[in-house]
Amino acid sequence: MDSVEAMDISHNTPSSNPQEEVNKDENELENIVRYGYRSACSQITVAVAQNFLVLALGMSYGMPTVILGALDNKVATNQTKIDTPHLIMNDEESSWLGSILFLFHPVGAVISGYLVDLIGRKVVLIIVCVPYFVGWILLSYAQSVGTIMVGSMALSIGLGFCEGPMYSYLGEVCEPRIRGSLTLLTAVSGNMGLLITFFLNALVPWRTTTLLSSIIPLLAAVMLFLLPESPVWLISKGRIAEAEEALRWLRGWSKKDKVRAEFDQMVRGIQKSSKDANKNNMSKIDKIRNELNNFKRPEIIRPFNMLIILFFVTVISSFISLRPYLVEIFQTFGFPLKSEWVLVLTSVLGITGSLASSLTVNKFGKRPMTLWSMAICFVFTIALAICAMNVHWPGWIPLTVFCVCFWISDYGILALPWMLMSEIFPTDVRGVACGIGAGINSLISFFVTKTYVDLIHWFGLHGTLIIYSFVMVIGFVYVYFYVPETEDRNLQEITKFFAENGSAREFKRPNTKNACDKVSEATMKEPQDAANNYKDEPENTIRYGFRSALSQVMVAVAQNFLLLAVGMSFGMPTVILGALDHKVATNQTRLESPDLIMNDEESSWLGSILFLIHPVGAVISGYLLEIVGRKKVMIIVCLPFFFGWMFLYYAESVSFIMMGTIAMGIGIGFCEGPIISYLGEVCEPRMRGALTLLTGVSGNLGILIIFFINALVDWRTTTLISSIIPILAMIMLLFLPESPTWLISKGRISEAEQALRWLRGWSKKDKVLLEFEQIIRDMSKSSKNLNGNDTKKVSKIEKLKGEFNYFRRPEVTRPFNMLMILFIVVVISSFAPMRPYLVEVFRTFGLPIDPEWVLVVTGVLQINGALVSSLTVNKFGKRPISLWSTAISFVASLLLSVCAMNLHWSGWISMTLFCMCFWISGFGLLTLPWMLMSEIFPIPIRGVACGICAALNSIICFLVTKTYTDTITWFGLHGTLFIYSLVSGLGFIYMYFCLPETEDRTLQEIIDFFVENRSAREFKRPKIKKKKSKEVDKVFTIVTE
Repeated sequence: MDSVEAMDISHNTPSSNPQEEVNKDENELENIVRYGYRSACSQITVAVAQNFLVLALGMSYGMPTVILGALDNKVATNQTKIDTPHLIMNDEESSWLGSILFLFHPVGAVISGYLVDLIGRKVVLIIVCVPYFVGWILLSYAQSVGTIMVGSMALSIGLGFCEGPMYSYLGEVCEPRIRGSLTLLTAVSGNMGLLITFFLNALVPWRTTTLLSSIIPLLAAVMLFLLPESPVWLISKGRIAEAEEALRWLRGWSKKDKVRAEFDQMVRGIQKSSKDANKNNMSKIDKIRNELNNFKRPEIIRPFNMLIILFFVTVISSFISLRPYLVEIFQTFGFPLKSEWVLVLTSVLGITGSLASSLTVNKFGKRPMTLWSMAICFVFTIALAICAMNVHWPGWIPLTVFCVCFWISDYGILALPWMLMSEIFPTDVRGVACGIGAGINSLISFFVTKTYVDLIHWFGLHGTLIIYSFVMVIGFVYVYFYVPETEDRNLQEITKFFAENGSAREFKRPNTKNACDKVSEATMKEPQDAANNYKDEPENTIRYGFRSALSQVMVAVAQNFLLLAVGMSFGMPTVILGALDHKVATNQTRLESPDLIMNDEESSWLGSILFLIHPVGAVISGYLLEIVGRKKVMIIVCLPFFFGWMFLYYAESVSFIMMGTIAMGIGIGFCEGPIISYLGEVCEPRMRGALTLLTGVSGNLGILIIFFINALVDWRTTTLISSIIPILAMIMLLFLPESPTWLISKGRISEAEQALRWLRGWSKKDKVLLEFEQIIRDMSKSSKNLNGNDTKKVSKIEKLKGEFNYFRRPEVTRPFNMLMILFIVVVISSFAPMRPYLVEVFRTFGLPIDPEWVLVVTGVLQINGALVSSLTVNKFGKRPISLWSTAISFVASLLLSVCAMNLHWSGWISMTLFCMCFWISGFGLLTLPWMLMSEIFPIPIRGVACGICAALNSIICFLVTKTYTDTITWFGLHGTLFIYSLVSGLGFIYMYFCLPETEDRTLQEIIDFFVENRSAREFKRPKIKKKKSKEVDKVFTIVTE
């Protein structure tokens, strides 16, 4: 640091008051500087290259599970005991192998903590590849337990060497806006390493797995050579020119003047840290002593203590100590899958959890995500303890609980301390502190892993899990009171928080909307101008806050009880055909109810009649909801659902089953139009996409519920339980307000205003006035477009003719045609024709799980996909999500077609592809047309158009489902899947050229797009932030004048 003290940066800093300039930079610079796309790409490139090393780290953590799963004396096969008796491990040796990875970890961690400051972050990251490679080679050629232990020690030292420099490097090279997400990518890569190890282990012997694993550190070394060194470290060594070049590289090779402000801030920050550490004219021994004394400083000791507590809670909450013994634990619970494939499944869940975390951390923040995760993990760990006390329970129950625990721990718990470690320490000790922190984490991991076997002997598995859940409660309380929210905070602000011992609950994310609030206050001085500004884009600018969001969420939740009934109705044919179709019915069923066994023709009608009758309800509801209102139609629709389930429960013939199905088909048709219309009219644009997507979640949840009930009880009991849902839906819907748009169309202005105030969190009249007047203006404009300027009263027949003529207008025909094409693509790409026959299809592919439980898995995946979609649609937009989903569906369908031509392949391959298809359909395909339907039609015709579209969608579903058995007869299963993949490919091309991005667009802007027949690729999301910044500039100009 000596050279830093002597540096002169006065050429960029006003000499009149340098201290004021420094303070200004420290508090504001990192929040202001934004480099754009190229900078983000450079930093992502760094993260990807570095994450090759994290892959090696993750694979090392999976090593004990792989080796103990093959060589532990309690689970080793007889063949293994005969072939390699000298490698079979007893309990003591197993406990050492499971924990030794953490024991030697601190050796590398502490050494690397000093090496990163001596020779640089990049060089240490390259050096660390050596112990990884040597460790894997020793394991691959091991001929004794001692050699295995030595190989594990080498991997352990590698783990310790890499974690400190890795997180120091990321914390120093990334901008604050993407630091959290890129740090979380390390968790994704670590889980990917686990997945690779477990997947290889499921396919090849453990020796081959270790040999293949040795390739990764070699690739990592090559990738790391291409990275620049940390600019912070280069500045600390006085290598200013190199530091500036490195910073330009990391900011997308920006020009010098563009990075100058950030670079000068780095120099000042290091100068300040250097002065605080008082390292001038010290020997190396004195510097080491001084660095250790630095740990007494509050800005170091407080975050350090917090980090150690978090590491202890994290290690226990995320089941680190259980992982080496997972194969044995899975066998204890009696899981219905092979243990090797359960390991693969848990790794996949870890990856999806980490990915979801990286996508949502900037939206939700680190602190809320951790609190949610700990609370959920506590509940499910208690559930696991109960399962451990009753191991005779079905293995699917503990498997599901384990899956939730692994997903949620990777989503919020495991990632937290590592994200914080890259942010909370001052620059001058960050490398050492990160190394020591990683080392202590390893000691904690060693301690809890080594004592796991003892805990099992003392308290049993259930007692051990209860102890872990108790630690989670303590961790939740600690995080709530002591862990600050560091998201969107610069490093200096975080250091200042610990130095001043601030309150964690008061240290919140910076409010970036303050400038916008000032603009609002300025415009209020000129109300007429403000009104004119709102007149054009009211929905984009009006923000009501939390209470409004809560009201709209309550509406969506209440309405989604009805969608549960819809989802359960769609799952009904699969349940009944899985029990009564003549190809799959059991002998017991044939004896008890021979009159209900269905032939191929009856099965094809049951699978498709739901969609044939659907249009009847859809068309009628399209007119009814304009006459009696959205709310009343949704209440009325509960009746056919209830009667349908009663018909099915008491059915004594196939005809009764058909009658019940017809009733539910009418119910589905009745509800879809008013549901979509209602949501489109009552929601703010900022929430419309996410809340509309919740309809997809609820529909999938309904499918999951009926499949889960069917897996536990017989089909009659399933239908009886299902009849409860429409009754609950009716009760919930009674409490909702009517649509303000419909009330205005009927001249009920005061009721409309009251409804809008309810929907906006019972806001005051003056707060909803602008939006209310805008709705009236839009209604008036649409009414004039429908009727012209003629104000004469027209008869109902003439009005009906006018509505049909309105369908010839471009703002109706163009979205209508687009929607029909999308429905065809979505119905086929999401395997809708195949769903009634899934039990038979799964058996044809020879899936390794009972078809009833595969149905449950697909239901869970669709819910997960729909939830992820609702969380990310506002971030990514509808158009990109739809394009990604269609492309992935195309590839997966094509691969399934290949699998259908090779039915001797492992059933796990087909099951994985099916799971991918169902997840991606829930994520992007199934929800797209329904989201669009709530936005793209003009107000006067919206109800009728939604009803007709829903009806035509049902006809499409009926045709492709009714002809599914014929398609199988003509082309075979592989040919049918190939046709489906072809439709997905054509759908991708159509969406790319013709599908507009409607996210953050007002309803009027969307209508204008279709009227003007603009290019879909040019109709992008509005850049709201730029508009706000212009307003801020105007205010500042006024203030300075």
